Parts: sequence; C-alpha cells; structure tokens
Amino acid sequence: LTLDAQSVALDAFVFLVNVGNPVDDLPLDAIRDIYTGKITRWSEIEPGIEQSGQSEDEIHTYQRNPNSGSQELMEALVMKGARMVESPDMILPSMTGPIYAISDDPLGIGYSVYYYTAFIFPDEKVKRIGVDGVAPTSENIANRSYPLTTEVYAVVRAGTPPDSSALLLRDWLLTPQGQSVVEGSGYVPIR
Repeated sequence: LTLDAQSVALDAFVFLVNVGNPVDDLPLDAIRDIYTGKITRWSEIEPGIEQSGQSEDEIHTYQRNPNSGSQELMEALVMKGARMVESPDMILPSMTGPIYAISDDPLGIGYSVYYYTAFIFPDEKVKRIGVDGVAPTSENIANRSYPLTTEVYAVVRAGTPPDSSALLLRDWLLTPQGQSVVEGSGYVPIR
C-alpha cells in the first residue's frame, strides 16, 4: 500500500509546566537532560528556585504511553535515540493526563501538541513554555522559528481517483479558502 501524504497545516510539540513554576523557557538540551535523568531538580536549571514553598524541588517528569502520538514526537524530536528516564508511575495514558497532572503539580513537566493545549483542552493552571528562547505561538509556528514545529498531513492512498471525495477534500484544504478553515480551526496554515 502506497500513501500520498500532503502537509495541510502546522502544529508544534510543546512542553507544559504549572503556572506557579517560574520557568518560562528551557534549552532543548536541558529538556533532554531532564528526561534522561541528568537534571533532576528545578534548582539545577534556575538556582534559588523554590516551587510553591516546597522544600524539595525534584522534577516530576510526566510522560505519555508508548505508541501515543505525543510519545512518538518526544522520541523523534527531543530524545533522538537517548533513553528516557524510567518512571512508570508518571506515564499517563491520555492527552488530558499531563494537563491534569501538571495543573496540580508545581514540580511537574510534561508535553503535548500546541493545538490540543491551546484549543481543545486549555487549562489556566498550565502554561506552555518556550524552547531555546522561542515561545510556542501561532506566529512562531507559522514562521517556523519555534524549534519543534511539525506538519499536519492529509493522507490518501496513492492512485486515488481524482474525483474521490478524499482527494478533493485534501486538495481543497490547500486552497486559500481551505487554509482559512485550517486557521479558523486553530491549526496554523501551511501557506
């Protein structure tokens, strides 16, 4: 089976912390070090940090379950072959899992995709942080300055008849009107 994939929108892989966490940005290398266990305390990132009056500042590394889209993005875009710290009690089975956990945990960090955290399940107790000095905003995703920008694809079988509704929809999504709908839905237009 051969597939014909076409980018129709942009999204981004984002990192989440509790709004009480003073960290607003992390270098990608530091994120990788957190998830490999090289960095285990928030004070290693920002000396003198004290999380909501807690005496301990151990980082709680929330993860997604294997084979989830977020976990696959984490492994491909961030870990790049590095082994993630084992924390089975921090593996969350749904897209809402990291958001719920971090909303109640000022020591937590987790990940998801921009579209989901901004438009499907936003939470005022959770914030998206920048990576390498660039905030995950629609503008930064559109100009691809945010380093973890990803493409959203529409996929049809190769050889799909030109009058197929699947192919017509996919091609329409690339028109100015279709890109307007992409933008209206919260995704970032590809063009």
